[in-house]
Amino acid sequence: MNKRIIVIFIPLLLSFFSVHSEDRYYYNMTDGCLEVMNHISSLRLTEARRIIEVEKKRMPGNNIPYWLEDYLDFLDVIIDEELPLYNQFLEARKGRVNRLNHGDESSPWFNYCKADLDLHRGLAGLKFGDYIASVRTISRAYSQFEINRKKFPDFYPSLIQMGFLHVLVGSIPDSYKWVAKLAGFKGTVSGGLSELEEVYAWSIKENDRVFYSSQSLFLLSFIYMNIDAEHKRAIALKQRVIKSNGGSVNLEPFEAYAVGSICFKLSHGDEALKILEGRALGGGRKHIPYLDFMTGSAYLMADSDRAITYLTRYAKNFKGRNFIKAAWQRIGWYYLLRGDTVNYRNAMSNVLSRGYSVVDADKLAEKEAKLKTIPHVGLLKARLLSDGGYYDRALALLKESSFRRTLYTKAHIVEYQYRIARVLDEQDKDDQAIVEYTKVYELASKDPWYYAANSCIKIAAILEERGEKVQASIWYARCLDLDFEEYKNSLSQKAKAGLERTCKTK
Repeated sequence: MNKRIIVIFIPLLLSFFSVHSEDRYYYNMTDGCLEVMNHISSLRLTEARRIIEVEKKRMPGNNIPYWLEDYLDFLDVIIDEELPLYNQFLEARKGRVNRLNHGDESSPWFNYCKADLDLHRGLAGLKFGDYIASVRTISRAYSQFEINRKKFPDFYPSLIQMGFLHVLVGSIPDSYKWVAKLAGFKGTVSGGLSELEEVYAWSIKENDRVFYSSQSLFLLSFIYMNIDAEHKRAIALKQRVIKSNGGSVNLEPFEAYAVGSICFKLSHGDEALKILEGRALGGGRKHIPYLDFMTGSAYLMADSDRAITYLTRYAKNFKGRNFIKAAWQRIGWYYLLRGDTVNYRNAMSNVLSRGYSVVDADKLAEKEAKLKTIPHVGLLKARLLSDGGYYDRALALLKESSFRRTLYTKAHIVEYQYRIARVLDEQDKDDQAIVEYTKVYELASKDPWYYAANSCIKIAAILEERGEKVQASIWYARCLDLDFEEYKNSLSQKAKAGLERTCKTK
């Protein structure tokens, strides 16, 4: 009798252990999952969701579709910036987190997917001011990515997030370094950039890695433009993308965003418009509202009537949080440049009543609206022309014999001096530009405007380009020593990155 019980019990016991071991979820990068990743890269999110549901039913134990589903929700939150979407995202991720915690720990995807979900949650939370939870989850993500990198050094996808986090940590202002130390963050801008460049070079070698190339491209374009004063790498990146695409039209949304941003910030207005207007649309691609803001701003710089269409569309239709105030400000500028002060004031009243004051552009728009002082029309036009790369038109306007007689305040005089310096700089008249930038620094180093700070960075960039590293580091340091309000975060990041580059050669 006992033997019969044992004979029956052993198969049951073996069955239990078999079920228990299979209960751990696995990671299988199927053709369907690769197809989802390609759709994400072109922002065909609806089709990506459809395939994910198919994959879930086809292979119920596979965790990859759940990671990709979280990525889709994250993109919706980041692009649309709507609070209901964020709350839905937080609720949906609970089940995914629990599932991923029971994945196959021997796979490089185990820690990677868990960490990426935490990073999604942290970055999404920052959009909505959920700072404490965001720092906690980003810290956890950082630790998991570090563990995965050490355990699986040849697993390239980890380099994207690690590179981004290392750049982020490396560019934190000194006054907040204690936060990074408390969270266990370590990293440098140069180290993070090397990681991102490595994974980008790896990702463009095979067609099935486009998901990773679009991520690394987006991050590199943003980082290059915000920390690299010389912009050489940004220009090279832009040219590589356009060449591989066979031209600047029909770029996918992420590519158009990245390359368009580079052109926009390099004052290549006409090229930015060509890219933004010619980007791939339709075919189920998700619309990125911010590209309307960029396009409208580019047309405003070109003094085109088409600016009002895009800026109004963004200001009135975008339900998110950022650049709404800035859009209304630019609508006001559009009318002001055409002599319509009534509609300028109406637009500026919308600056005060709509949107949020989180990003620098919105803060500056709100500041202008609160001042209730109409900008100097000539300086505004010169600024926009210069920002768009229309330097000859800008300089001709500034050099008009009657222009200086319209400057009534110190702010007008400083900006006038700065605009001349910027145009000379962009025309590669370096020696003249340094002289004019130095005048700006001497005039405005005690003032809250950004002109003196950016003049320091521009002088340093010229000197760094010449190989005069020690002198360049002095000007980068001077920028960091200034007490100013406008564009404080972005300019400080550029100065800090420049100082890191130039001090190493001292």
